[in-house]
Amino acid sequence: MRFQEQKFSASGQEMGGSILFKQRLGFSGTPSELMPRELGQCEYEPGSEGEVVSTLTSPSIVSFKTLDADWTVEALLDAVAEAACRGECQALIDTGALVTGLTNKEVAEHLLGLKKRSDGSMPVTLPDWIEGVVFIEEDGAKRILNRQSREVGKLAVSGVPISARFCFYDQIHTTGMDIQHRLDAVAALTLGLGLSGGDFAQGAYRMRGIGRGQSICLYIIPEIEQLISRDIGLAHLPQLPGFSTLGNRHKGVLDAVACWLLCQSMRTEKVQYAMLQLQNLANIWRRTL
Repeated sequence: MRFQEQKFSASGQEMGGSILFKQRLGFSGTPSELMPRELGQCEYEPGSEGEVVSTLTSPSIVSFKTLDADWTVEALLDAVAEAACRGECQALIDTGALVTGLTNKEVAEHLLGLKKRSDGSMPVTLPDWIEGVVFIEEDGAKRILNRQSREVGKLAVSGVPISARFCFYDQIHTTGMDIQHRLDAVAALTLGLGLSGGDFAQGAYRMRGIGRGQSICLYIIPEIEQLISRDIGLAHLPQLPGFSTLGNRHKGVLDAVACWLLCQSMRTEKVQYAMLQLQNLANIWRRTL
């Protein structure tokens, strides 16, 4: 067990402000206006945000699937495995944090049929040509569970080819984690209550070739469908019938998801903005005039 007696702690306001460093070059990652005043204005790359929205609302790139009202985590994993058997899924990116109650290794075991369901029955398993499931440990280490040996090893030294892998990204590791995928890979992407537009885009772009051969399929649970319909109604936009009655590449559904995610981002940034102002005020007396 690793532990530390002392640990440094600093907020983004302290790191980006003038308290610790006189000169700051900026931050990498998703651009945002929620920055310390001393850091100046955020400079966006022209067209990048529009390109992301256009890509993630394109029916030729994004499809969707609705789950039943009595869905469970095991049912979700079974649905993903069934899609993989049809050649329609090679990765699960859990941006919505729907996969709960299981460790990442247990998810891999479930998908490979090495672990029984809670009722004692065998789950739907990935097709035979999948030789291993890639997952990420708590410390960020990339591992792969080998189907034949049933052993967990380092992904970097694994002999399993990219074409014979299935990848699982848990919610914590849907940002800042890169794993190679097939050029034509399809990823299942979940939607959850606390998901924002930025986190959604981060998860989708784990598929570095999205729009250039790679694509995603949204897995929408009934609770999220209701929230999307609610926000569409508040905006006085035309309501859509049940998503399950529409084609799995219906442009209206993809646009509605994008609108809901934008509303989610606004709600999140409202809270973050208030916290930033409190931090700005709290650090005034600490600055050197």
